[in-house]
Formats: sequence, C-alpha cells, structure tokens
Amino acid sequence: MTRFMQIAELAAGQHGVITTTDVAAAGIDTAALRALARTGAVIRLASGLYRVPLIETTRLTPFMEAVLWTRRNGVVSHASGLTIRGYGDFAESHIDLTLPRNVRLRKSGPTYYRLWHEDLAHDEIVIYEGIPVTTVLKSIKDAKLAGADPQQLRLAARQAFQAGELNPAQDRAARRLLQSGAKTRNAS
Repeated sequence: MTRFMQIAELAAGQHGVITTTDVAAAGIDTAALRALARTGAVIRLASGLYRVPLIETTRLTPFMEAVLWTRRNGVVSHASGLTIRGYGDFAESHIDLTLPRNVRLRKSGPTYYRLWHEDLAHDEIVIYEGIPVTTVLKSIKDAKLAGADPQQLRLAARQAFQAGELNPAQDRAARRLLQSGAKTRNAS
C-alpha cells in the first residue's frame, strides 16, 4: 500500500481530514504528508492539518476539521452541538468549540470558529460520528446563554427527545431551562 493510500485510509475515518500527529501515530513519516501537499494530492488547511480530496466531504467534515484544528482539545458545542446532529435550524455561520480553560491556541483560526473556554465534565461530552460534541442538554444550555434563537432551541429539544437523545427527565429540564430567563455570555 502506498503512503498516500495509508494516509487516505486514515483520513477516511475522520471525514477526510488528517493531522501530522495522526500520520506520525500511524508510523508514517510526516514528510510524506508535506510532500503530498506540494503535489496537490492533499490540501494543507492549517499548520499540521490537511484534507484528502480523494475522500468526499460531508456535512460533518467542517466539524471534524474544527476539532482537529484545536489539536483535539476542542469539543463542538452550543448551537453547533445541535446543528451537527441535525436538530433545529440555526442560522449560525460559525462553528462553536469549547476548549478547557487552560488551553490557549497560539494561532487564530478561521473567523467562522467561535471559541469558548470551560472545563467540561466527562458526562457533558459524547462522540457523534467520531467527533466530540457536548451532550444535547449541555448544547441547549450553552446555546441559550449565547443568545441562540429560542424557537430553534425548542425545536431542537423536541427533535432530540423524539430521537431518544433526551430522556423524559432531560426533556423536562430542557423545557424548564428554555422557559426561564438567563443572561447571555460572549465567546472568548
């Protein structure tokens, strides 16, 4: 198997996106990735982050790209944590990512990434299609605090309950949360 095919196989499991860390962990010299970028076989997106055009992009590719851009420190959150699941119809033009409070990224990312800092509990994070995402209830709570459209939050909660991602107690908690008034907070 060629180096390119090995890299493409790794990227296929990550919605077509790969990092130099992924390549090194697989025992492949990272110079091969950079060489493939020079030939156009892979596309350099950011420092250490590449997309393999051979792998078809999906609606989840931008979310995986965002998480990998944070060096796997970020978790898709807020309204993006609902959008990734197909809940609600948010008119958001950005991807929300929550990073631990002590993680500061050296380089600024694309302007459509909105970064939040909070130390999430393990039970507030789930893996959705290979991508770390805050739970539905946590996403609703954070999206509400960030000022997301209340009507879309109610729709997302209803859809999540119907899909079985919110149990009856969580559904009641979401309803109470969406009925109460809360102050908004801004991204960092």
